Amino acid sequence: MLVRLATSEDIPQLVQMRWDFSEEEHANNVVTFEEFIQICSEFLLKAIQSGDWYIWIAEFDGSLVSHMYLQLIHKVPRPGKSSDPYYGYVTNV
Repeated sequence: MLVRLATSEDIPQLVQMRWDFSEEEHANNVVTFEEFIQICSEFLLKAIQSGDWYIWIAEFDGSLVSHMYLQLIHKVPRPGKSSDPYYGYVTNV
């Protein structure tokens, strides 16, 4: 098993995994899978390019088997507080 950061080449598999993961939620949804592909692909491409999202994937025999998303959220600076400029939002582990 290989754990690595996702690239734009992983987007189709990530979209499919996201759709499958949310199957119960979209059972009565007005968004079709084709529409979701467009929406999610655009989001993931921007996320990967932004530097504020880190998407780790676990790959086995060339297929994605798991993923985890971490978004860095910039904090507003405050005097006398830690110089650490981020919070981390973790989702879809």
